[in-house]
Amino acid sequence: MISSRVKDAYVKAEGFEKAFQHLERKMVQKHIKKAKESIIDLIGAKGGDRLLFYPSKNEALLRAIYQVLMPKAQRNGKTVILIPKTEKGPIRDLLQAAGRLGLSCKEVELDQKGRITKETLDLAISPRTLAVFLSWADPLTGAIAPMFDIAALCKEKELFLLVDGTDTVGKVFFRFQDMSIDLLLFTHKNITAAAVKTTDMQEAEYSLQEFFALAAFAEESVETMDLSPMEYAVIKSEVIDRLENSSAYCTVLNKGSGYLFDRLCFSFKAVCAENLAYFLREKGIFVERAEEAVTLTFSLMNSKEHIFSTVDQIIDTAKMIQEFSYE
Repeated sequence: MISSRVKDAYVKAEGFEKAFQHLERKMVQKHIKKAKESIIDLIGAKGGDRLLFYPSKNEALLRAIYQVLMPKAQRNGKTVILIPKTEKGPIRDLLQAAGRLGLSCKEVELDQKGRITKETLDLAISPRTLAVFLSWADPLTGAIAPMFDIAALCKEKELFLLVDGTDTVGKVFFRFQDMSIDLLLFTHKNITAAAVKTTDMQEAEYSLQEFFALAAFAEESVETMDLSPMEYAVIKSEVIDRLENSSAYCTVLNKGSGYLFDRLCFSFKAVCAENLAYFLREKGIFVERAEEAVTLTFSLMNSKEHIFSTVDQIIDTAKMIQEFSYE
């Protein structure tokens, strides 16, 4: 038989454990609230905007399609979703698969810089248009879409606007609260944040570890946003000079304003982009292919010397290929 003293000890221990668990939950909630504030600060959201989190971009896109767009389509009969002609990745893949839901995907022509614009978008809109899905910046060329104009047009035409800002958040200054974007996505490693102006989307389970890593990224981006563009601009200018002044006949395709500052898209005379990417991969240098050009994305986490060394290896590889090529 258990004595009353032992019983009292068990009761007290259980009480302490519950109190500790309660305190622990409050501490976690406090950290989550503070982390969310960092993310809200990064994108300039306000109290009325919802901030949701998902384990992947696909999950966020699927919920947008099923929970927001399908009910809209059933109510108004509109089924066409517009995307830029060069849109790739999850947006294009999922929308092409959405045909079985009765939705269709239509491409929008681009301007000379490879961007979707208010004018090209306006020409593509029809009475059947339901929404516009696009990446804020082309992931290959870094061409930045004029989002304020596009958002204003979508609001005027009553179109749902979904924007993937993964490549622009922390690099292009904006305030979500001042823009007519219905859903802004951005992904950091294995978590996707979604700022939404609708109550129809529901959150999914996600990793707290990934969430806190996203918050740390947001906090760091806010601190460096004023300085990073200037540093990148100087490095990009010097890299362009290095490429164009080489004897490898290089053409840089994304010079000037209107492009992200952390990537270069270029091509070499008589050099196939696929061959160049293959030989560079053998050297541990990874580039993206954009038709006959390649894109190099660089980071200030690497030293200027490392970036220049990488560019020199690219130039040497292009020259090696040119020696065995003919027109």
